[in-house]
Amino acid sequence: MSIDLDHWIEIATDMLQGCSDGRALCGAAKAGTAVPGMKYAEGRWAALREVQREHRAGATIAAAASGVEQSWAGHLEALERRGGGADWIAYRRGGVEVMAELMADIGSAEIGAPEIRPTELNGHH
Repeated sequence: MSIDLDHWIEIATDMLQGCSDGRALCGAAKAGTAVPGMKYAEGRWAALREVQREHRAGATIAAAASGVEQSWAGHLEALERRGGGADWIAYRRGGVEVMAELMADIGSAEIGAPEIRPTELNGHH
């Protein structure tokens, strides 16, 4: 069983679009309106896109997800420690939580099924 990262991103995109109701993501924030629900969805999408970029650069999805989770968790911890804004905390929390979900899904993949690297999809090993 392999992880369909495109499907994960599609779900995050749908969540983000559902939260925004067609509004620009930065518009509400610039207007001074807190939108943590929208920022949470945006964080999920952004973290998954970061994994996708690293995977396309040659990392396994598992390694990319682990690195992104560590980075985002560090940023979230720093925001919480210094009393960051609700939007930024929600954004980072969305990313951290989707990485935990993705890593759990990776962990439940069938043992022995190798993860395919992007270069292997193109016939290059």
